[in-house]
Amino acid sequence: MIRLENISKYYYSGNNVVLALRKIDIEFRKGEFIAITGKSGSGKSTLLNVLSGLDTYEDGKMFVNGVDVSHYTVKELEVYRKQYIGFVFQDYNIIDSYTVYQNIELALIIQGYDKSKRRARVLELIEQVGLSHVKNQKASKCSGGEKQRTVIARALAKDCSVIVCDEPTGNLDVESSKRILELLHNISSDKLVIVVTHNYEELKEFATRKLRLHDGDIIEDKIEKKNVKLEDTFKELTPYKTNLTDILKIAFINIKSMPKKAFFSGLIISLMLLSFVFAFGLNLKEKNTSLIDKTPYFENANQSRLIVTKRDDSVFTSEELDSFENIKYVRGVVNYDLVFDSTYINATYNNEYGLNEFFEYKILPSLSLNNFDLLRGRLPESKLEVVIGENDLYDIDDYISVSNEFIINKIEATVTDQFTYKIVGVIKQDLSIEEAKNELYLTIEALDEMRYSAFAENSQKLLVIDDKAMYAIVEDIRIDNSLEDFEVLGYDMMLFDMCRDFGYRKEVIDDFDAGLCPKEWFLPNHDFGINVFTRYESLNDPYDIVLETIALYPHIYGQGVYVNEYTYNQLFDDEIYQPSLIVYDMFEAKQVKEELEEMGYNVFYPTGVIDEDDALEIIIRNLQLSLTLGLTVLVVYFVGYFVMRNVVVSKRKDYLIYRSVGASKKTISNVLVIEMFYLTVISFIVVMSILVINENINSVIPRLLRYFSVYNYFVILLLINLLMLLMSKNFNAKIFNKSVISSLKAE
Repeated sequence: MIRLENISKYYYSGNNVVLALRKIDIEFRKGEFIAITGKSGSGKSTLLNVLSGLDTYEDGKMFVNGVDVSHYTVKELEVYRKQYIGFVFQDYNIIDSYTVYQNIELALIIQGYDKSKRRARVLELIEQVGLSHVKNQKASKCSGGEKQRTVIARALAKDCSVIVCDEPTGNLDVESSKRILELLHNISSDKLVIVVTHNYEELKEFATRKLRLHDGDIIEDKIEKKNVKLEDTFKELTPYKTNLTDILKIAFINIKSMPKKAFFSGLIISLMLLSFVFAFGLNLKEKNTSLIDKTPYFENANQSRLIVTKRDDSVFTSEELDSFENIKYVRGVVNYDLVFDSTYINATYNNEYGLNEFFEYKILPSLSLNNFDLLRGRLPESKLEVVIGENDLYDIDDYISVSNEFIINKIEATVTDQFTYKIVGVIKQDLSIEEAKNELYLTIEALDEMRYSAFAENSQKLLVIDDKAMYAIVEDIRIDNSLEDFEVLGYDMMLFDMCRDFGYRKEVIDDFDAGLCPKEWFLPNHDFGINVFTRYESLNDPYDIVLETIALYPHIYGQGVYVNEYTYNQLFDDEIYQPSLIVYDMFEAKQVKEELEEMGYNVFYPTGVIDEDDALEIIIRNLQLSLTLGLTVLVVYFVGYFVMRNVVVSKRKDYLIYRSVGASKKTISNVLVIEMFYLTVISFIVVMSILVINENINSVIPRLLRYFSVYNYFVILLLINLLMLLMSKNFNAKIFNKSVISSLKAE
């Protein structure tokens, strides 16, 4: 039984107060079919809404099964509607995107109906209301009568004691109206059915009781038919909380039933994910981008080069070198690191000026390149192939010859043919006044063959006299294959300096007295040797040589000597003191460096060398990047929030219908969150798949995934989920800040 005592209801509009119900006293019993009539504005719909808990009231008390519900909270009213009330409205309040089956199933899911019996119950109800022929049809495609019967079936699905109907036939034709009323009459035998109507005549043959209202008062309460089955109590449904499985199902149905909105929502989430990925990724990329090309110690500070030495300056074993290959991000090992600090020269004849022009090249490993780094062509596959930086001199299939700068003179007749390679690929390179060296990318085998000239350029060279005295450092050693093995050709002035500096002729004071120490006397009477070593090597026993000198000619300059190629190669030790590990960029280098240091090696990363000016620039840059990142995240976050909020608001009526059939605030919030979670997961998979593909192709889109850790992905997903939670909370607050009926009317 439902009993009202002195119930009054007011509506407020600006400064005006409208009395909708005036001190209503009335009782209702199970088994009644009650028709409420009256003119528009008489209060009949308001009375219905108060009875059903869809609307509140200001004065009086309402009792249900003898319990005063006047002070029920929103949550308690939800339970009341869930246990007792089924709804049928004039405008159907059906979820158009659902099928007939899904609309009815929704009430069973929210009620907590046994999952194993749910399908049979839905089909039974569909059969009962005569909708078997359209059970899988979307509600939006159903006729008015079919929609109304679906709503009745949904109300019956709850197995509740009260069915309230507000103008259920107002939008139907005569035939459909009669079928609906017959259906309601049939179910009133064990339920309380209350119908608001503007046309009592069509209900007259079914109603057991007639109420007529005028200006908020009941002016007529007439029994039309006696019903001996009237009861004073209602059946209470077992309290039930919608479980996670059911929430997951509702969320899935929502996505499946509204593919266009789901696609649009997924698109917005994908754009947000992409924005976050690019904001974070570009920030990380910039922080892992080299600002320098060379240092005071290394001419070539390429970001792929990671230099390793042992802390006791001993030689690396083959086992140690092999172990480096197994370190994550290490692409290869160049045993002789010094090749990267050598400059190679290419002489190209300029027809316009009729002379050679010399171009400098720095040497880099082809292992530091990916296929997508190439503008055209491919990576080298043999030691005779090379990738070159883009310039106007050479292109694919051309041959380029270079020589170590240390062993040639830049004069018109010089031929730079120490090494010759076929160009198989071209990469983009921006040359500048500060960095005018072009790039040559070689295989490890080709780099190994360059080691001799590299060591010559970067070693100390000493001439030894009589195994006891050393001449000053020799500037360079050049190749002259006309010489015999271990025959060294110097120049006369060198000989005179040696004679003077080591006291073999005290009277030799300066170069003008050179004739006092003739080479015809000095060379046959002394033993000579040559020693070459890097800073990592101990001073070894010198090689015995035959020293010859000649007068100073243009092709011998400074303190240099000549040997043949065999001798040249023998002078430079093959032992490995300083290899380079090849990575792709600074990001990988930092991680490899950390691991190597934990293994006990000295690691030097030339790109990481920062002077005071660079340090200030980096600090400023990092601050700018952090501010840009923060601003980007905030903008994307709030733009995404407002766009997604509008998408969700467009489905507001559906969620209000959930509420009307008994869904709690928490259930609706969870459905919305899970729905967004589904879309986020799908969007994340799609976005990551696109970005993974992008990582391996040549495209204009930056490759950023390599910079991300699990933590970064976690932060991005956390931001998206926080957005969804915030939106859900805000949306729910708006749904529940008014009564159900007020919200539905607003819709």
